[in-house]
Amino acid sequence: MSGGAYGYFCYKDKDQVFPFGETIEEMISDMEKHSPNNPAITELKDLGALMDQAFSRIEAFHHVLHAFEWWMNGDYNESMFDSAVIDWLAKREEKDKR
Repeated sequence: MSGGAYGYFCYKDKDQVFPFGETIEEMISDMEKHSPNNPAITELKDLGALMDQAFSRIEAFHHVLHAFEWWMNGDYNESMFDSAVIDWLAKREEKDKR
């Protein structure tokens, strides 16, 4: 495999991008057991939801991340990166219309 200028970030899964996601889930579970009415539970759940949203955006942005990483490694050129950005913007715009 080529590319890799940024450690193959474009191929990272959710646990690699957010390595403490599972810890947050465990903390929520334990907090619900030991302090069920604590408002911190809601905050932790909100943080988990934000991580899910952020990872969804990363996934939607994958081709741009890939193209940039490969460009910086010398396997792609700027026009290939620009093309990936244009495609991403078009998909985002189409999604926004729905």
